[in-house]
Amino acid sequence: MNYKRVLFVCTGNVGRSRMARAIFERMVSKDPDLSSAGISVESAGTSYPPEQRAIGVHEQRCMEIANHMMLQEGLDISSHSPKHIDGDLVDWADIILVMDNKNEHYVKSHFPGSAQKVRLLTNFAGKEGEVPDPGGGECTTELMHECANLLQSLLGTMIEKMK
Repeated sequence: MNYKRVLFVCTGNVGRSRMARAIFERMVSKDPDLSSAGISVESAGTSYPPEQRAIGVHEQRCMEIANHMMLQEGLDISSHSPKHIDGDLVDWADIILVMDNKNEHYVKSHFPGSAQKVRLLTNFAGKEGEVPDPGGGECTTELMHECANLLQSLLGTMIEKMK
């Protein structure tokens, strides 16, 4: 597989896709073959663009939990600002890895030419289901931790497929 530009997409770009980007970048940097391959990674969300809405208390809490979770893993994602998916990102990406079916539907319906690039991360890694949104209800440390562990596993499988 020759994916040089990878885009991770979730709903708000405050938890799942931010963590996936950081975890994936670290995995790529630690692999001699992949680190020299010129792989670039971005993340984005499908909810309203940040400039059209204020980040709410719920999203802020999820961001803080994700920041703390990643810091414990030696990854600093605190400078990341949520980004909304747009045509430039879609055009840029070789592959768009979405976290759930709603994200997949959004990307495919808003960017009709993207269908061949869009994959559920779980399916791409050979697994079933979706990456649950830890911010979909009450955003807790436990849910974010479960999400981070799932992402670690899925992305590890993805790295092996990329070799």
